[in-house]
Amino acid sequence: MATALEKKNLEAHVDLCQQRYENLESRLTAVEKKLHHVHLDIQQGNKSMIKVIIGATGTIVATGSAASKTIAGTVYTGTSKIGGSGSEDTLNTAYGAVTNYTGTPTTILKKFTTTYLYTSNFIEIKASVAGSVITFAVTLDDNDSTIGTDQVDGTLTMTTVIRPPSTANLSDSWGTVSQNAASWSLT
Repeated sequence: MATALEKKNLEAHVDLCQQRYENLESRLTAVEKKLHHVHLDIQQGNKSMIKVIIGATGTIVATGSAASKTIAGTVYTGTSKIGGSGSEDTLNTAYGAVTNYTGTPTTILKKFTTTYLYTSNFIEIKASVAGSVITFAVTLDDNDSTIGTDQVDGTLTMTTVIRPPSTANLSDSWGTVSQNAASWSLT
């Protein structure tokens, strides 16, 4: 709002306007700096959240069939989870690699995080088979709908291990089992 002096004197008006704009500029700069710090905090929180959700997943075991089997005192059924924490939203124990996998990728595990503000983030593992090739597709979804505001960086590593049955009580009828990559990293 213009003062009585500004209404009578153009030079006073110009000087006061300059001061007002300088004050406004410094306030906007302070807000931008604070928003930048909030943005960095969110990015750091997401990096930590991805590590938590992967660690909570544990080890996923895909057995030959959905029928229950006990190996070395541990019961496995279809898809089983060893270790990790919490419970899964989907753990498809009725889905075994030999008897149930098809050409259509099917979710064998899906786990959402339970941390406030991140409850839509998840890890999902889908399995399919084509001939004698089994494919596992792993998805980590940050599920933020605001493009460019929630970027997660760092290194993600996954390792797979093929453990054929023991030949102590079985004859080797499955042939040579191989995989195209035992581990991968995404940076």
